[in-house]
Amino acid sequence: MIKNTVVFLLLALFVSCKQPMETLVEDKIHSAWIYDFEGVSNEMLVNKIISSQLNTAFISISPAYLNSTGHLEYQNKVVDFLTLAESNQIKVYLLICEQPSYTLKENHYLALEEVYRVIQFFNNKPHVVFEGIQLDIEPHALDQWKDADDFNDGVREELLKQWLQLHRDVKDRLIGTGYSYSTVITWWYDSKFRDGVLPSGDTALLKDIVDFIAVMAFSDVKDAYKQAEDECNIMKTVVGYNKYIYTNSSELEEQKSKTANAFLTNPNYLGDVFFKLTDY
Repeated sequence: MIKNTVVFLLLALFVSCKQPMETLVEDKIHSAWIYDFEGVSNEMLVNKIISSQLNTAFISISPAYLNSTGHLEYQNKVVDFLTLAESNQIKVYLLICEQPSYTLKENHYLALEEVYRVIQFFNNKPHVVFEGIQLDIEPHALDQWKDADDFNDGVREELLKQWLQLHRDVKDRLIGTGYSYSTVITWWYDSKFRDGVLPSGDTALLKDIVDFIAVMAFSDVKDAYKQAEDECNIMKTVVGYNKYIYTNSSELEEQKSKTANAFLTNPNYLGDVFFKLTDY
């Protein structure tokens, strides 16, 4: 009897010790970037999110349609999707400002206008729930960036300075809204900073601006967690994958598992997001 009791107590202790680790994994973001909002019904979108075992969606929307009387159907679709997502315990972030040209100082007003439209649209809809906004500007896609030189002309550094300033301005615009604020970056911004060629690529500069970052750890050479290691050691991070790099879904899931294990005890690791959700 005593022996059985000891065994039972040891098993109970083992289970109680394991529980926090399992909870840590289950609490993570499992998500996708979604770009087919207009062309797919809300029901199909939500069903695909659920069947893909995701608990979060970063969904691309068109803020310009939110305050236009000519796009009432689109506005209703946004509201209905968010309502349906909430009823299925799916967290939603609105992906906006998807224009590399917004990097440029003279175009910042266009990005701020998108943010303003989102805020205004939802001001009178307190019953509609979403987590926040995510910017996806990607200055490295600009021709000016591509034509520049890392070491001599300073063009890339100046572009990234302007990009950072826009993020500060968006933060100011969001004060009092309660919305989460995040942005998409590529892993090699910080890598170039560490190489001494891109000072404004320092991930630490974003730490006091956004709530978290989504790092495009896209590589067919290295494991994704190695690409996101520096960022995750600095601030709250969602690790992003490009599913088209991998030959099948099993390879993608293997990469996610490697990342989850590598950052198991890192409180900055928030979870994963992949590009992109398709096949509805």
